Amino acid sequence: MTTPEQMQAAVRSIVEKLPDALEPVGRRGLTRVGKRAVSQYMRDGTGDPKSRTQIRFTRATRRHASRAKKVRTVYGPRPSKKGPLRILTGRLAGAVGSPFKDGFNRRGAVNEIHRSGGVVTFLKGVDLEEVPYARAHEKGAEFSILKTGRTVRVPKRSYLAPALSDEADSIQRDAERAVVNLIRREVRAA
Repeated sequence: MTTPEQMQAAVRSIVEKLPDALEPVGRRGLTRVGKRAVSQYMRDGTGDPKSRTQIRFTRATRRHASRAKKVRTVYGPRPSKKGPLRILTGRLAGAVGSPFKDGFNRRGAVNEIHRSGGVVTFLKGVDLEEVPYARAHEKGAEFSILKTGRTVRVPKRSYLAPALSDEADSIQRDAERAVVNLIRREVRAA
């Protein structure tokens, strides 16, 4: 027969071990969300004939997309405001799609796990200092060009939010499985 004190100790032990059980689930979930965001909500646009400019990468600029040279402007229809986000330089796609690894994040990637008591918080995103246009694509934006006085609208092309909603059920199932397995191990050990 189990006493109430023994039961409290067992529950306390489970709550203490909960973050360790959920961390691998979060790592896999963050990686899956990033992969889905890139594979389903972005597409390769480097050779797109509707792309406004074509970019040439020289050997020195493969690592630094900001130093890429504009080869020529393609005249013709502007890129469609509908459809998935086009990948031109790969900086945003690389930051979003980078897998979770200890001590390494691809330039611009934000993959973090925070623990506080029995609560584990997972962050997946993009560093706006490295990829400043990430928020404009995720939420849409409007910019004024000072020189001409013209307003430019960037349509909303969410990539992280729909990827997270697509993966939320499987991440929740994985978390529930991890908690159940933890409880089973603790009950067997007691």
